[in-house]
Amino acid sequence: MHKPGNGVYVFVINGEVTIDNTPLGRRDGLGIWDKNTLQITSGSQDAEVLLMDVPMMIS
Repeated sequence: MHKPGNGVYVFVINGEVTIDNTPLGRRDGLGIWDKNTLQITSGSQDAEVLLMDVPMMIS
């Protein structure tokens, strides 16, 4: 569960993944907001992904 008003920033450290039908490779990043769930599929055995809960608005 994430804090209201926050989103998720995804950074692929190594390998390949698909997040909600969006393919990502090594060093790719993706910002996601207004969603409660993510579907993450690994495209390689060595995939490493960093997920960060981040504020989407600056007040």
